[in-house]
Amino acid sequence: MSVMTVRELVPTRQPSRSVSFWDPSSGTRIEAHTPSDRPDLWHRYVEGVTRSYRRYGVEAALDLESFVDGDSTSLFFVAFDPTHEVVAGVRMHGPLGDSAQAHALLEFASDPGGVTTIRRLIDNRLPFGVIEMKGGWVAHDTPQRSELSSTLARCFLHAMVILEAQFAFGTAATHAVGRWRTTGARATEGLTPVPYPDERYETTLMWWDFARLDSVAEPAQVRRFRAEQAAITHVAGSRPLPIAAYE
Repeated sequence: MSVMTVRELVPTRQPSRSVSFWDPSSGTRIEAHTPSDRPDLWHRYVEGVTRSYRRYGVEAALDLESFVDGDSTSLFFVAFDPTHEVVAGVRMHGPLGDSAQAHALLEFASDPGGVTTIRRLIDNRLPFGVIEMKGGWVAHDTPQRSELSSTLARCFLHAMVILEAQFAFGTAATHAVGRWRTTGARATEGLTPVPYPDERYETTLMWWDFARLDSVAEPAQVRRFRAEQAAITHVAGSRPLPIAAYE
């Protein structure tokens, strides 16, 4: 059996992309940064996503070694509660240079036909900008968890604006598909869900097309997204002292 590998994605260093906005629905402040701009917050994101996945027994799905150093992450979002605890987060890879950089290929490795379909879909969209959404999580005991999950879904749209990508994709367990659909994501037609990370879950591939946002996303989500875009504050790219390596 051949072993599939994912080509390393190392973003070109760019001016700070750090932004912030307040989400009244969940009572949290959302911030976006690059790992190199805020290694301290990147460390807290990694801790949070690891804890969340471990809680459900799917820590192996993280493939922690593939991203923990931050080199492959172009942007990540974290949500702060009123006590400044990080209670949610998500990260983005890209814009991709080619389909070999997609982690989704590993997740669909059990379906060679699916891998071929995913490669084709990504490669066809590369001229317009394609990013991959990964590692979304919301703390299980945070108040307004549902509202915060909806806000996290809107962060996918904010990432497309910041990273200047028309298209985005991400894998999702079928029980989470409804949440991502509210921001315009659609399951890939003709692609059979795969048992990933194990037989307890069926995982499918979702696509966002920013050009179709107004016609496919829920109007309430679009309104909130537009309001957040108008209220976004660009944060100076301060860089704290390096933190200890993640253990």
